Amino acid sequence: MKRLTQECFQRARSFVEKVGREVDRRMLAFDLGEGSADDVVDALSAYQNSDGGFGRALEGDLRADVSSVITTTVAFQYLRRVGAPSDNATVRRGIQYLLDTYDEGSGVWPIIPPEVCNAPHAPWWNYDGIEERFEGFKLNPAAEALGYLLDYPNDVPATLLTVLTETVLARIDSKQDKLDMFDLACSIRLAETASLPENARATLIPRIEAAADNVVDRNPEKWSSFSAKPVSLAESPESLLAPTLDADIQRNLDYEIDHQGADGAWIPYWTWEGDAWQQAERDWKGHLTVNMLRTLRAFDRIG
Repeated sequence: MKRLTQECFQRARSFVEKVGREVDRRMLAFDLGEGSADDVVDALSAYQNSDGGFGRALEGDLRADVSSVITTTVAFQYLRRVGAPSDNATVRRGIQYLLDTYDEGSGVWPIIPPEVCNAPHAPWWNYDGIEERFEGFKLNPAAEALGYLLDYPNDVPATLLTVLTETVLARIDSKQDKLDMFDLACSIRLAETASLPENARATLIPRIEAAADNVVDRNPEKWSSFSAKPVSLAESPESLLAPTLDADIQRNLDYEIDHQGADGAWIPYWTWEGDAWQQAERDWKGHLTVNMLRTLRAFDRIG
């Protein structure tokens, strides 16, 4: 079992502190017990728009300022990690944005608005054909967004939570053998929601485990390209899939330690054309490095 040396850890930390975005620098400080949740939320609020949603390239492949549901779910990943309270203004405005953008007739959230095309973006975020590519948004982002409504239910109608929970569970049940890596990730985040009713969690777990067996890529030769790496779906020993993926996770952690960049960062496994990619790549490297350090610490892989 390999461990990240202190020298390599310090190199990663230095990269984040010198190159990473403020929100990621503060997230790393929080993870290391050197910063507060308020510090992270304050930095995150810089990405929040007047409509309550988040944009401004918090999701690195969407460089538009305009709010989107996908970027708002990224913001709530930060908020969940630091345990932001439900009465926080940033949280409440974000929840209201999710309520305002929910399409009750179809039971989904459109993942991006057409305005994202007015700024540089990765080709998979082209608005034309987006609904078809994301299979009607039925799980990505609906399953994850539901989890955040459950996290912060104060302003959410109870009937909406009940109906949407039943709807999302039925969708997962109907396509459990056909979930892609992003649908699976959204479903896992829902299942790991602390306030999810236990009967719903009990229903979800076997379906997620069955889907993961088909989705997780166990071949190290593919981990440098587009693939569902074990640690991307189980970031700590407390993660839902950690017990069933333990051997794969341990191999993946060895791989990640071996593939830290010379600058101390971990790099995205994707790229796209255009001048904006240079800044997007820097943003992603800082974000991914914070996440990797958190995962390595969680699995006691830092010397």
